[in-house]
Amino acid sequence: GQGTSEDGTGAAVAQVTYAQASLLTPGELPPLMLPTGDLSGNFNIVPNPNGGGPGVPISVWAKDTLDTTGANWKTCDHGEFKDGTSICMDAKGDGVSGDDWQACSCDVERSNSTDVSEDIVLYADADFPNSPFAYVFGGDENISTADTVTMKAEIKARAEATGLLLSDCTNLVSEFAALSTSALVWVEGDCLIGSNITIASRDKPIILVVEGELRVNAGAETWGVLVGLDDFVLNGGPVIHGSAISDIESDLTNGT
Repeated sequence: GQGTSEDGTGAAVAQVTYAQASLLTPGELPPLMLPTGDLSGNFNIVPNPNGGGPGVPISVWAKDTLDTTGANWKTCDHGEFKDGTSICMDAKGDGVSGDDWQACSCDVERSNSTDVSEDIVLYADADFPNSPFAYVFGGDENISTADTVTMKAEIKARAEATGLLLSDCTNLVSEFAALSTSALVWVEGDCLIGSNITIASRDKPIILVVEGELRVNAGAETWGVLVGLDDFVLNGGPVIHGSAISDIESDLTNGT
């Protein structure tokens, strides 16, 4: 920045150098990513509209062993995810205002359990990232097991230094609410997010990594990126605003 006095006899120059480090991969995350499992249950997914590049929507990214024939799931674009005639993501708030997302569903479908289109991306084993966790945090898609272990230790240390390191999710809501900004949260044990609990918000999303079992149940609502390193299950009608990433084979979409 430069400045001069009104009469031109004085001048000042100020210069600041800074760097910015990215926590998440600079690429686009899909709403749902898992190595393999069953894409079963009753659920709706609104794809990341640019997940595969500008204008290329991606709902699910998995290995080609994913079973997509179960139950009654569907995907649809932002403008077709509705409660009656209202477009849910335009009309509804972040849970604190009492807005109910449970009635939202896909009006015009992009994919469903009997008609899978290009927004469900299935890669051969050799092309899918070795670790979805490492992919999320910017690691190489062919990262070794040893390097993944090192990366987990680094991300865990960053959570302890700049966000939260918790033993479980008993006090997750209150401890995250006490933070002034969005943050990375690492849970060393199990994380059981119970009924009608809201984690984070539209304006203050969370990046949550769970070493133990991650289970989001009955009517819970989360805002942000959830990464499960062990068993990961969504069941009983939760609403996930963001991405659900499982590092291992999972029954992620079992139930509703």
